Amino acid sequence: MAHDYDWIIVGGGLVGCSVAYGLAQQNPQAQILVLDGADVAPRPSRGNFGLIWVQGKGADFPAYANWSFYGAQLWPDFAHQLEQQTQVDLAYQRRGGLEFAFSDDELAALSHDMQAVAEHTQGRFQYQVLDHAQACARQPGLGPDVAGATFSAHDGQVNPLYLLAALQQAMQQLGVTYVGRTDVRQVQAL
Repeated sequence: MAHDYDWIIVGGGLVGCSVAYGLAQQNPQAQILVLDGADVAPRPSRGNFGLIWVQGKGADFPAYANWSFYGAQLWPDFAHQLEQQTQVDLAYQRRGGLEFAFSDDELAALSHDMQAVAEHTQGRFQYQVLDHAQACARQPGLGPDVAGATFSAHDGQVNPLYLLAALQQAMQQLGVTYVGRTDVRQVQAL
């Protein structure tokens, strides 16, 4: 394969395809190559739960809290754009999320972390601390060992397999060259 590329991305999972997609959007004339391993290669993209989660992110790291919050805010438009471009339903949902605690101390620690994230985001991150009864009202069937939960309407999810398929399709529509079943064993600077 003799060709000059502006960008070569090693790995065609969610991160690699996202990088290639973004580069192709920002640099329409760029020559971009994505090299991906064999289809049987273990991929974090296949094991990813697809959570677009804000709560619990960055309690001790303000920049990460803001980045997570901002990223989650971009998802509705991004999902719509990608679905329109590829006709792949990403199964994106933003119904909020629960994080469960199994003791009062654990619930207090979750509450403390949520308050820190709210402060880091200048109050934009909203959450609720739920006792056992309130958590059961949101998620029926919880056992007696659940002391409570935190809830945030900012949290969502996407099907990671559909997302990967859509990103691979979209980046190729934008001119990215994708080569699968290719192991990269060494990278040398020229």
